[in-house]
Amino acid sequence: MSANLMIHGTQDTDVPVEESLKMAEQFKRHGVPHILIPIDNGEHCFDGGDPAQIEDAYNTMREFMLKYLEAR
Repeated sequence: MSANLMIHGTQDTDVPVEESLKMAEQFKRHGVPHILIPIDNGEHCFDGGDPAQIEDAYNTMREFMLKYLEAR
């Protein structure tokens, strides 16, 4: 089974965070496994976001990749 991981800064001016919120809602609506991790006050590359929150998101990403890439 595949899953989707999205990490998005809430202050992103390149791609509004609302786009990821809409995508997460569609994933939920259609039963698609997903994780959405918002980075509070983070810009497009998470600049301005809380370093601990960013580190947690990267740890989640690492675990996600190991789980789903290993399954292939």
